Amino acid sequence: MLKTCSHCLIQEDRTNFIIVGSDGICNLCKSKEKTKAMSFEERKKIFEEMIYKVKGKYNYDGLIMLSGGKDSTYLALRLKRDYNLNLLALTIDNGFEYEDTFITSKSVSTQLGIQLVTFKPSFKDVISYYKFLFTDKRLHQDDCSQICYLCGVYLKKVASDFAKAFNIPFVFTGYDPEQINVYGEAESIETDPKRIMYQRNLSNKLTIMMEDTQQYVKSIGREDLLPFFQMPDASFINYYQYFEYKPVEFMEVVKKELGWKPCKKFEHNYITSGCKLGIVLLYLAKLNGKQTYIEKGYSSLIRDGLIDRSFIEEKYADSDNLEDIETILNNLEFEPEVRENLLQTLIEKK
Repeated sequence: MLKTCSHCLIQEDRTNFIIVGSDGICNLCKSKEKTKAMSFEERKKIFEEMIYKVKGKYNYDGLIMLSGGKDSTYLALRLKRDYNLNLLALTIDNGFEYEDTFITSKSVSTQLGIQLVTFKPSFKDVISYYKFLFTDKRLHQDDCSQICYLCGVYLKKVASDFAKAFNIPFVFTGYDPEQINVYGEAESIETDPKRIMYQRNLSNKLTIMMEDTQQYVKSIGREDLLPFFQMPDASFINYYQYFEYKPVEFMEVVKKELGWKPCKKFEHNYITSGCKLGIVLLYLAKLNGKQTYIEKGYSSLIRDGLIDRSFIEEKYADSDNLEDIETILNNLEFEPEVRENLLQTLIEKK
């Protein structure tokens, strides 16, 4: 059984240089104080230089990816209240979001005076894509992270295409720091040469992966999947690179200012957004004894002192809703033998 850090709860992963010592503390916690980071004052200056350079020069100052979760809602609030940007909001209906997503996105955009567009791709095509992510052995990761990782690239490509179609200079995302790091997009705020190189390697790895996957799907006669494996080419601004990420505080602010509520499915101990596929990702990773980028993000918040460890421990202790997971897998319309293999572990757990 893999060791877990007694402080931040991250799981040992030597392939990614995460090592838990004999004292039970990981090297990330031990090196935290030694890492020199760019100050948030410097980051804010970079952010403001970018947005003021284009403000008022286009029909829209930016497109915001609005999921209705706490992060994108707080982002929309700050962009309007602090900078009075003229925004177009984009909500993407991939067929696996809870209805609360669309209710909240509409409410937030209406209150802030932001025009909202909802994009809904062909559900048949989306089902085919997600089935491929779940079952293709070439893409499979032990923590099942290929599901959210690659879907995130696809959603950014959709936003990128909208921005280019409407001649919008920037796409704003509410990605948390761990998501930004995973995609290799944190280079602009890094000062340590080793961390800069690490981010470049992650970014290059993603580009190569997408190019290789394009060739692969062609080779197996699945050209229908090509649109899902294109790299976004708009200019993105990840807001939480430049401003301190305080998720619990964000929730309190948007509740007070906008009457925001978490998805009903996650009212208890809410901290992450509510895509149904993310729930399956977490469950399958748990069965494999692995942590996903979501748990790693929790650990980062603990190390930064932005969230209490007991809050996350309570979340880990919550039981999985196996009925929900089975329903989601059924909705993906797997072939009978594939579906039965995936569901067998759920049946045994019940």
